[in-house]
Amino acid sequence: MLPDARKLKILGAIVEAYIETGEPVGSKAIVAREDFGCSSATIRNEMAALAEMGLIEQPHTSAGRVPTPLGFRLYIDHLMARKRLSDRERAMLDSLFAVRDPDPDQLIRDAGNLIAEITRCASISAAASSVEAEILKAEVVPLGRRSALVLVASSSGVVKNRTCRTDFDITDSLIEKVTAFLQDQVVGRRLSEITLPALQTMATRADAGTAMTLFPLLRIVFELAREIGDGELYLGGQQNLLSYRELGSSAHELLKLLTDREELLGILSAFGRGVHVALGDELSDPLGDTSLIVSRYPIGRRGTGMVAVLGPIRVNYASIIANLEYFSDRLAGLLAETAEED
Repeated sequence: MLPDARKLKILGAIVEAYIETGEPVGSKAIVAREDFGCSSATIRNEMAALAEMGLIEQPHTSAGRVPTPLGFRLYIDHLMARKRLSDRERAMLDSLFAVRDPDPDQLIRDAGNLIAEITRCASISAAASSVEAEILKAEVVPLGRRSALVLVASSSGVVKNRTCRTDFDITDSLIEKVTAFLQDQVVGRRLSEITLPALQTMATRADAGTAMTLFPLLRIVFELAREIGDGELYLGGQQNLLSYRELGSSAHELLKLLTDREELLGILSAFGRGVHVALGDELSDPLGDTSLIVSRYPIGRRGTGMVAVLGPIRVNYASIIANLEYFSDRLAGLLAETAEED
């Protein structure tokens, strides 16, 4: 059951004042901030009631109040006004996308860095393809007598390539066989179908005589497909976390988390498409007095990308959400165009 209208208005004022200043909020500050049509004594009584509900708390004696995670959750879900980006803000973000023939990985990395700069938090960005995405292109391009470039592109818009050196000659005949095999057996399959045993079996069935020669190249195809399926993570603004005194020593724990790719992927995998806000204790692995705002967007037919912001619980949620939504829409459109062109 929600508090009454006046209590909700007071809670909203406390949350917004705390977001702006990072300091406990007293009744006088609330009265000065907005006209509630009542006395300071009434405001104090209402604040006491909000404290009993677990929505605000007093960090120490004689201090004002700060929102609890429950208070932040109520504010985000019921009180926060939706923010619209100004023309100036959109123009600044649009400048990132004004690139001819953009490289998807670089674009995603740059987007994360700009989000970190705007929000003054840490950013996590990824072109994370679903394992159900399909392989649109797989080819081997000779670079020298015993070296070749192996390239794999998926329906999620992610393209990966790697140079492969062999202990055998890369002949025109071998390239023809590899090209025919990849076109017949690999292109059009889901990433989840590209396993080492499957490729080995397919190569043996297709041409038992050259299967062992093909396999070093096919191993690279498998590794690239796995990388696309797992998704690349790009970090930005990690040092911003050290500027928030309320994070204290937990800032170093957060920095450690950001270096643990598997744990980070596990946390982020819980979020579906759209924008989601998770407060520290709501995560399967609690992160303390922190916030994680995640925007997951579609790329191509089956893939997804993601931009997220990690910071203290005291962040400007309305502004961050507006920026992430705009970024996601623009990135999704541009990456989908890139995938179609590829």
